[in-house]
Amino acid sequence: MSSAAKPLPPSLEQIIQRFQQISEPKRRYEYLLWFTKRVPELPEAEAVAENKVPGCVSQVYITAATHNGKVTFQGRSDAQIPKGLVGLLIEGLNGLSLMKFSNSRQILFNRQV
Repeated sequence: MSSAAKPLPPSLEQIIQRFQQISEPKRRYEYLLWFTKRVPELPEAEAVAENKVPGCVSQVYITAATHNGKVTFQGRSDAQIPKGLVGLLIEGLNGLSLMKFSNSRQILFNRQV
């Protein structure tokens, strides 16, 4: 099925569209940094090797859990850009059902943003 048949979650689509509307690099950067404020803080006890994002120079940790069939994320980073990216993904994907999250992953990996 094409990505047109299975759209991204509205919250993530809105974020992508907003980035596409911003032509000035500095404003894109500022918008990304706005997401740093939206990151639900990951407890220190969760900042362990199995939650660490591999291949990232910064210290980035992300956890995912399901509550009532919905996926929720928490994260932390010691650098602002990765923390903004974590916040962007959390804002765009938190609260999705497992099925919608799985579909969104497939669409994102096949979509050029």
